[in-house]
Amino acid sequence: MFTRIILIFCFVISLNAQESKTLLSYNNMLYEELEIEPLKKDKSIFLNWQEESKSKKSVGKALFLSLLIPGAGEYYAGEIFYTKVFLGIEVIAIGSLFLTDFIYRSKLEDSRVFGSTHAGINPSGKDNDYWRVVGKYDDIFLFNQQRLRERRTGDLIKENDLNSWSWDSTENRFLYDRKRLDAHVIRDSESFIIAAIFLNHLISTINAVRLTRMYNKKLANNGFKYNLVVNSRDYGNNYIGFTLTKSF
Repeated sequence: MFTRIILIFCFVISLNAQESKTLLSYNNMLYEELEIEPLKKDKSIFLNWQEESKSKKSVGKALFLSLLIPGAGEYYAGEIFYTKVFLGIEVIAIGSLFLTDFIYRSKLEDSRVFGSTHAGINPSGKDNDYWRVVGKYDDIFLFNQQRLRERRTGDLIKENDLNSWSWDSTENRFLYDRKRLDAHVIRDSESFIIAAIFLNHLISTINAVRLTRMYNKKLANNGFKYNLVVNSRDYGNNYIGFTLTKSF
């Protein structure tokens, strides 16, 4: 099938005005007998296919990856160092969040056990407002009296065995309230950790976009390009060509 095909290989080393160097050029001057269906059907076909040896990176993909997992966009851009930094921060922050939540729950449970022991509190079905109130008044009667004086009858707590409390000492009530407040201080610190996680995602996203653009710019200035041309427009000058070009 290729008996009429003349193969010409030549190596050309030259520097052109765009600072690119042609390393390899190949032309196959005749292709009429090639089994290429589009060429057999339509002689007006002209193809010019070009591909870089290393393809460009998608800025949008890098952005999405780092937005999802800090460091993933940097890994996609080929920057392992930044991947370790941002992913390390993420792991530490998430670990701190779980640890903080564990400490908060432990301290809160400790304060409530202390209150149940020293004030006779039944912990079943009690909300946070109830646990806050029992740290401010020695017993349920003093609380209700205060609400009646303030004419806040809607805040009264029904006086029964389920709701009642009576501290064995004012000192223990103060100690309970301090334990409860310490637990909530720990809980409040979670907002700073969440903010740090959000900031880590944001900075990693910006950095991944920056690195991907730098990668693409470097690739455009320093890369191999493969150029395949099939030309049948010019009568008597049908050819298939291949060019390997290096840019600096």
